[in-house]
Amino acid sequence: MVIPKELDDQEFESWLAGKTSMNTSRFKLQGKIKNIRLDVLNGACPVHARMNKLKLPAEKTPYKGNFKELSVTIVGIYAKDSVGKLTHPDTSIYTQYCLQKQKLRRSHWSPRRL
Repeated sequence: MVIPKELDDQEFESWLAGKTSMNTSRFKLQGKIKNIRLDVLNGACPVHARMNKLKLPAEKTPYKGNFKELSVTIVGIYAKDSVGKLTHPDTSIYTQYCLQKQKLRRSHWSPRRL
């Protein structure tokens, strides 16, 4: 899919909705994104660590990062009727970012801007 222009959160969700006739669909996007805030997993799962009472080493501690520009592959789902179930509480979209040629491995989107 090619995104026609820079889109904010709501514009992106509307654009995705217009690309499918199904209530739930998967998508994959590749390219550069600008001005994004990500929850960076940094090679470890904080939920797994917390549930198993594990202490994460400092070099694997997840963090929040603000980035001016990143090359990414974005995989996600658009789930029209599953807000807060398959997606985040305030959107019909759930995404994971695979970052290319950076030290970050996998990230989770805090909706801001694409």
